[in-house]
Amino acid sequence: MPTSREVQLKELLERVQAGDQQAFEVLYREFFPGVRRTVYRLAPGRADCEQLVQDVFLKAFLNLRRLRRSSSFPGWLKAIARNEALGALRLAKRVPEMCLLESAVADERVDRGRIHRDQLEAVAKAYAQLPALQRRIIRYAAQGLSDREISIRTDCSVASVKLHKHRLRRVLKTAVQS
Repeated sequence: MPTSREVQLKELLERVQAGDQQAFEVLYREFFPGVRRTVYRLAPGRADCEQLVQDVFLKAFLNLRRLRRSSSFPGWLKAIARNEALGALRLAKRVPEMCLLESAVADERVDRGRIHRDQLEAVAKAYAQLPALQRRIIRYAAQGLSDREISIRTDCSVASVKLHKHRLRRVLKTAVQS
């Protein structure tokens, strides 16, 4: 027999799926501390931890229909938080050396054998000087997200995302060539 808490959670999730904004806010407030704790535990010191937490809730919201049992929601949400945090850490190991370099020279199809350590350091320096929004756009693009998905996660228009990516390629290409 389901507990009253399980019944409440099921009703809340049904309301969220039906598009009830207030229900989502209640769900967010209730589960935010646990999600935040999980992300901060796995990715301590990351400047974008708050953004990762937001990404967890966005991913959960977009995939809520896949959840089979509402009683599984807390564990399911924690798994998403864990995967997002670990994914960010894995990506951080690749950025800036691979992802940024690929973004910077993608249009030119530069032979990777010709890319030297000093160029990678120049890209890393250029990356460090970028505004947080542009670093997030690069990270999402490196993860293979479409411009539309990036626009949702960054709260920018698709056109703005494309413009940022174009400008980023120029900045990073200049860093590689210098």
